[in-house]
Amino acid sequence: MGEPGAKGVDGLRGNRGDDGFPGRPGSLGPEGLRGDNGFPGPQGLSGDEGPQGFPGPPAPPGPPPRSRGVLITRHSQTTTTPECPTGTSLLWEGYSLLHVTGDHNSHGQDLGAPGSCLRIFHPMPYLFCNLNNVCNFAQRNDYSYWLSTNEPLPMMMTPVEGLNIERYVSSKLKNGNI
Repeated sequence: MGEPGAKGVDGLRGNRGDDGFPGRPGSLGPEGLRGDNGFPGPQGLSGDEGPQGFPGPPAPPGPPPRSRGVLITRHSQTTTTPECPTGTSLLWEGYSLLHVTGDHNSHGQDLGAPGSCLRIFHPMPYLFCNLNNVCNFAQRNDYSYWLSTNEPLPMMMTPVEGLNIERYVSSKLKNGNI
């Protein structure tokens, strides 16, 4: 046998062969580290309006209205203050003023109005203020007229003075309906 010959030239590349059968799955690898939180996503689109709901039950009746402060005025034509009607409460009591006159000015007072009940009796409650905001109380020849009582006047018609005047002036009360 002779000696081996020289190496020959590489041949042409052959055709690709068929794929082999898949191998068996490998074992599970170790669990990776937790990643960072992502950025919040954009706001989603508004959904369609839902169908109208069923009507609810009727509401219970509301509370009754509060009193609007109806005023009741009672004049006694005596020195005794009249009592409040049942269900009302006393707001104030005083004397029954009818009318005042002074310096060619006069004012009549409705006996049902709050101004007809003055808490303090004074025979001359007239007040006059000029354009300079200077006020004079019971000046000039002023008169006041009060609702009277049934007290008989003195026989000699002498003027009644001081606290004795109150016996001749009617007291009244002003009360509000509750």
